[in-house]
Amino acid sequence: MGYHRFLLAGRVLSVMHIRIRKIALHILRLAASGGLIWLVFYLGHFSVGDLTGMLSHVAGWPLIAAAGCYLVAILAAAFKWRELLREQGIRVGLLRILRLTYIALFYNLVLPGQESGNAVKAVLLGRSSHKANKVWASVLVDQVMVFLATAIITVVGLLFNPHLADWPIWLGVSCFFLVGALGIQSLFLSKRVSQPIDRALRPVSRKLRVPWKCKPHAAETKPGDTLPGEWLAPLWDGLRSYQTTWHRLGYVLALSLLYQLALVATAYQFALGLGISVSFLNLAWVMTLVSMAQALPISIAGVGTRDSTLVYFLGALGVASGLSLELSLSLLALNVLMGLPGAIIQFIPDRYLAKQEALAQQEVTRWVGQIPLKVHYHQPLLPRVLWPPALPSPVFQDEQPSRPFRRL
Repeated sequence: MGYHRFLLAGRVLSVMHIRIRKIALHILRLAASGGLIWLVFYLGHFSVGDLTGMLSHVAGWPLIAAAGCYLVAILAAAFKWRELLREQGIRVGLLRILRLTYIALFYNLVLPGQESGNAVKAVLLGRSSHKANKVWASVLVDQVMVFLATAIITVVGLLFNPHLADWPIWLGVSCFFLVGALGIQSLFLSKRVSQPIDRALRPVSRKLRVPWKCKPHAAETKPGDTLPGEWLAPLWDGLRSYQTTWHRLGYVLALSLLYQLALVATAYQFALGLGISVSFLNLAWVMTLVSMAQALPISIAGVGTRDSTLVYFLGALGVASGLSLELSLSLLALNVLMGLPGAIIQFIPDRYLAKQEALAQQEVTRWVGQIPLKVHYHQPLLPRVLWPPALPSPVFQDEQPSRPFRRL
């Protein structure tokens, strides 16, 4: 009897130890998120009162419309990344994609560069899916497609504004970016270009293996096989896998254009609220150049780079520097308000969202299963036809799946 009590007490203590460990881990994560939120305000040199003051000039419908456009941009970013992940054989539901997107938005406020949060979401998904190289390949292609969409919008906007000062210079720079984006894509999308690169990368990939993942018997593998610890060759294979999916890349490019135009529409709503007289087309190429400047890892939350870029280019369009600065601060406040929920969303377990997606998929499958989409041989769904008694009743032969149809 005492032995059983001893075992029961040991089990209770182990369960309590696990629970206390989970609670301590959640408290540690909460403290880390609170510290990161404080770091956002400290590095940005603003407070909560400053945020409300920034948005007070655009309160009302401009703020609501701008937030709606920003949510459209978030959805477009989530859908285009999900399409790229499907090509890599990674099936992730929309809930988990949105969770990772919001986490990336939050870390964009903390890490240098406006696109640095994408590295965080790639690390999180690569660790949970155990396909880190394929996840990184999808993220790199995503960034290239966004860069291409940005260059397209910039070139089109500048072509419709030839009266801008130094117009040939800016148009030449934008065309250079467009050609550069197409050139980067050709490195892994064109078979003629990618084959020489593939032959050159294979030996380099074997030399750049991760040391702690190497195995002693790895030298016995064939020359063309991927050795344990290699990361460059699997990443390159993931990039080359998009060579046969041009229709999916076209869809991703359309979503990238929608993503950029939604961000432009966000700034346009703020411009209307501030009384800035600038057309949507002019603001489109200005905001795409601002996006390129924010992507540089030289500032936190785009502070400084976004301000100077907006003041310069809107000043070329005749907008006062004070209004341009207010527009930049309004965009900063909206980025902070939309990104801060990511600090809380990251506490939602990925397993919980995966379970909810599986339950939703099960309910949809159950509902679709009730729809008679197919007529089975042994389960006729149509009622029996009653032949008129005045006419001779035809004799129907059983229809066998393996025999050809016979004449009646």
